[in-house]
Amino acid sequence: ADGPELYAGTFQGVFRSADHGATWKDVSAGINGGDVRSLLMHGNTLFAGGAMMQFTTDGGATWTSPSGTVRPKDITSLAAIGDTILAGTPANATFRSCDGGLTWKWMSSLAVPGVTGLLALDGDFYAATDNGVFRSTDRATTWTSIYSSKADAIGAGSGMLFRSLWSSLYVTTDSGSNWRHIGPGSSANMPRATCIALSGAYLFVGTEEQGIWR
Repeated sequence: ADGPELYAGTFQGVFRSADHGATWKDVSAGINGGDVRSLLMHGNTLFAGGAMMQFTTDGGATWTSPSGTVRPKDITSLAAIGDTILAGTPANATFRSCDGGLTWKWMSSLAVPGVTGLLALDGDFYAATDNGVFRSTDRATTWTSIYSSKADAIGAGSGMLFRSLWSSLYVTTDSGSNWRHIGPGSSANMPRATCIALSGAYLFVGTEEQGIWR
């Protein structure tokens, strides 16, 4: 989101709404490969991660690929603190840019499989992975495990950090020292969670093939 503008990444590219979601326009012309799994608005630059990494500074009119020999692919998540941007992938690879996304390097400090979610919160990075949840307090130079089992998604808001495993949601208010199960109950039949967002008093959960739950 950027003021009244909203962006959505889909298997068919990037769409933009200039009227709070009432109407949408395909702005994918110039993107190599239509599969866009993650978006990051960083200043005036919108990054789109999926089969490849590309970015636009003009609302999707034109798209550019990063320079350099390392170009992240198969991207599942993006997060930024200042000029440090992270890109997570399902493979044993996470990438970091220290120049606002112009160039990238493989990040050996988080060489774990299945990075399903990245989050920037209060100056720290968090990563949900197949090996658990990790936290970095030094712009992704080093990482510490704060939960040691698989996490499918991660989200935050109002001093709380959320993680999910399949349809179960958990919350911590002490940076991962203690976690509490918050639902939903087994009768809800909610499918696997893929993303989590808090807005006001409502917790929204994106799921596999069954839309958004609240």
